[in-house]
Order: sequence, then C-alpha cells, then structure tokens
Amino acid sequence: MPLKGVRVDLTGKRFGKLTVIGLHKKTKTGLSIWSCICDCGNHTKVRHQHLQSGETKSCGCLTKECRAKLEGKRFGRLTVLEYHHSDKRWTAFFKCKCDCGKEIVTSGAHLTSGHTKSCGCKKPGRKYNFSAYKKRLVQSGYEVRFINNDKSKMQVTCHYCNMFFYPTKKQIKNRMLVIAGRKTGASHLYCSGSCKKSCPTFNMSTHPKDLKNKNPGSSREVQPQLRKMVLERDNWQCQICGKSKEQNKTLTLHCHHILPVKSNPIESADIDNCITLCKACHKKVHSQKGCRYSDLRDCVIE
Repeated sequence: MPLKGVRVDLTGKRFGKLTVIGLHKKTKTGLSIWSCICDCGNHTKVRHQHLQSGETKSCGCLTKECRAKLEGKRFGRLTVLEYHHSDKRWTAFFKCKCDCGKEIVTSGAHLTSGHTKSCGCKKPGRKYNFSAYKKRLVQSGYEVRFINNDKSKMQVTCHYCNMFFYPTKKQIKNRMLVIAGRKTGASHLYCSGSCKKSCPTFNMSTHPKDLKNKNPGSSREVQPQLRKMVLERDNWQCQICGKSKEQNKTLTLHCHHILPVKSNPIESADIDNCITLCKACHKKVHSQKGCRYSDLRDCVIE
C-alpha cells in the first residue's frame, strides 16, 4: 500500500551501501526523509533527493574508506599525509607533502584527477636551446651572449637601457615573428616594465594617424644610442641617489643633459655632457629654478 502524501515510495530500495527501511517523516515544506540502514550496520536518515541523485551513498563509512585509501599514496610530486577537513559541500581535503619539502592542503578530487601534482615548485624541465635565434637577434641590433657557453642561458641587451638580461621564450618568439613579418608591431626586448614604459617607441605605429597611438615615454628623450652609452658608462646607477638597476629591476633610469640642449646644441650628443639619473631624481632636477621645462622653453641661444 503506497504511503500517504508520498509520490515515490523508496521502501526496500537500495542506494549505494544504503537500504531504505521506511519513511522517517514528512516535513512541513514537503520534504521526505527516509530511514536507512548501511551495509556496515549503522542507521541513518537521508533526504529523498539526496538518495535519488546519488549524493548520499552511505552513512559516512564510504568517505572514511576513501580517505584511508588516499593516505600514504603518491600523486605526482605529492605524498598524502592525512585527512585535513571537509567543506560545506562535503569535499574532502588532504594534507600533502611535496618532494621539495613544502606541505600543502588540497582536495582529494584534485589529487585523483591529476589537477594538482605539486605545491607549485618548479620542476627541472627540458633545457631550451636559444642558439638558433642568436644570428637574427644580432642582425636586428641586439647584443647576445651565452653564460658559461650554455645555450639555454642566453642574455640579450635591453632595447631601452642596453643592460644584459635573461629574456623569456615568449619574448624571443614574438620578436622572431616580427622579424619574419608574421606579426605587426615591434615586440622589442625589455629587461623590465619600467624600461618598456619609458621607451618612446613602445606601442608606436609605423605610420600613426594621430598622437593617441604614440607613447611619448616618461622623459624628454635623447638619442637612443647616446642614452645606452651613458647608462652603460654609469653602470646603470643613478649618480645622485646611488640606486642601481642591478639591485632593483623596476628602477626607471633617464639620460639627463647637464647643459641644456637648447642653450648648448653643439654638445647635445656629447657623452661627457650627459649623466644617468633615476626618474625621481630627474624630476627633482627639473623642478629647480633655471632647469624647469618652462625655463628651458624660453631659453635663448646666445
């Protein structure tokens, strides 16, 4: 005889390790809660929709068995130490130890699916050979050198400051695509984001229609070759505050004329008339009376 007020009678049916004994109660909102017995002998009460959807398959012993199976097992570079906790969605998290010695907490689903294989430490991968790109980089105006004759450790000069740095594979490939004519733009090689923003040719169109496409840079620009020579001569170090780009890669360096170009145009390309300053010191120098940009615009050649 069907139960009153219940559309589907689950009595006697089996769901995972649970066997439904009978209806426990009917809530005011119309939810059916069934009494079940697990194969391990424990009794439990489960909602109708949790049984039908397969969300609940045991009294909890199945989860404990799964936890026990994972403990001590190895997934990639991780070894499962112990069960840690479960969240509101009943997702089990485990404490694991990586081969590098670091301990992390991750879900069992991520471990078994292969989504998480390490703590995030870098694994020794295949060395990348940069020797094939050396000739084309040199032809496009870059200086290239290999550290200890290792073809995977290539350094090139920055397009803005001319300082040697290690480029990424993506930077090299983008530059090669530009040289081959398969990509628009320049994709020059920069040692840092500060050099990229300071460079007046960064993100500039070959034939710009308006000034919106141009990047004027963060300083009053000098000749590129002169700037590189001055920065290299001063060892990429501000001559006022002493800050060095080797210590701080995000440092922005400018080439400053000691005698203004407008008052002394003959020595505008003289390396002895130039000095290396960081962006902050350069701003302070041009804030002094007689060296302000407004004063330089009004300068008259005698």
